[in-house]
Amino acid sequence: TGKKQQTITWDDDIATLPVDTGALTLNAAAQGNITYTSSNPQVAYIDGNTLHIVTYGTVTLTAAAEETDQYQSATITRDITITALTPEILSNPTISILTVGQSLSYATITDGEASTEGMFVWADDEDIDTPFSEAGQYPVHLQFIPYNIDWYTTVSNIELTVTVIANISTHTQRPVRYRTKDTAQRTYPHPSRRAGI
Repeated sequence: TGKKQQTITWDDDIATLPVDTGALTLNAAAQGNITYTSSNPQVAYIDGNTLHIVTYGTVTLTAAAEETDQYQSATITRDITITALTPEILSNPTISILTVGQSLSYATITDGEASTEGMFVWADDEDIDTPFSEAGQYPVHLQFIPYNIDWYTTVSNIELTVTVIANISTHTQRPVRYRTKDTAQRTYPHPSRRAGI
């Protein structure tokens, strides 16, 4: 008589897992010994019967049961979606004040805090090169890029306001002409005279 068909039971609820799940023990069972493989170890790899998540994405796990004296070998698969974490913006950054004629490329972005380490930068579609022609307050968009890109996604469309003030030009004092015997000489008042001393 031929060998029986082997049945693998795999009751682990692993269809969707957050990326910070940590090490997870797999519990497939069959008549023969079980070995596991991952279709993409760069997303999740297996050591023995333990699943280790590296980053978010999709992966297919295979449990293979060895052939025994009475049972044929068998395999079963599970498709897993590993979901990324979204940083929480705890406080918005501050954008420095600009003057008319400057563009966003002159601005500095300071402070700001998120639930994970990262940096606030201009949104990809934000025009940072065109100078502002008038004073006022203008909406601008930033994004937060986490340093741990294996676990976290970028937060886009953080809307803030930049303040643009008038470009206050300094008054240039007209030179005073003093006549000498031979020629006209252009000079500037002594600093003590400018100060009213």
